[in-house]
Amino acid sequence: MLRSAILPTIFALVLHGAVLGLLLHNWESPPPQVASIEPLYVAAKVVNMAPKPKQTAKPKPKPPAQVSETVSQVIPISEPSATEPESDEPPVAEYSEDSVDELVEVARDEDSPDPAADQALLEADLMRAIAAEEGARAAVTDDERVMAYIGQIQQDIAQNWSRPPSARNGMEAILRVFLVPTGEVVDVQIAESSGNTAFDRSALVAVERVDRFSVPADSALFEQSFREFTLLFRPEDLRL
Repeated sequence: MLRSAILPTIFALVLHGAVLGLLLHNWESPPPQVASIEPLYVAAKVVNMAPKPKQTAKPKPKPPAQVSETVSQVIPISEPSATEPESDEPPVAEYSEDSVDELVEVARDEDSPDPAADQALLEADLMRAIAAEEGARAAVTDDERVMAYIGQIQQDIAQNWSRPPSARNGMEAILRVFLVPTGEVVDVQIAESSGNTAFDRSALVAVERVDRFSVPADSALFEQSFREFTLLFRPEDLRL
């Protein structure tokens, strides 16, 4: 009887002790920690995405144009211009350059109350036209003088030229002749050969025989047309 009462008592005590221990354990345990999540802040900046203006390339300066100077060593003899017919109009009085300038200055003075200003301008224009006409006539006169000397040179050479028997139509020889202001020949060269030695030699001999040509005393006219010129030799004719 005693043993049967002790066992249930011990079992009851153990069970109560276990329950009490569980209660105590749950009472003393700290409350669960709740993790706090901090918000994440992002710093943002507004960026201007406007395109950059394109830089226009500055045009490179053009290099200065090179001015080529051409010096003609040979002065060709130009054909004379057509001679103007003589005018039946009475000669007009010549005016000096100083008088023309004075009339032009008077005509350009707009503040001048002188009514003769318009008349002075008309007279100045008239005198300039007269001067231009006189210059044209002088140019024609110079051409006529040049042609006269050219004709004399052709005649002198033709009188001293003996065409070789081998000369044939179609042959051409061009000589370059150099003179001094007195008309004497200082040099003569074959610029273009005819292809026939005897024909070329006969042309050279013809110029050398003349030795001295008639040339204008006017130094400007001589330098322009007779200091150096070319001669064209053909069996059928002679041309300068």
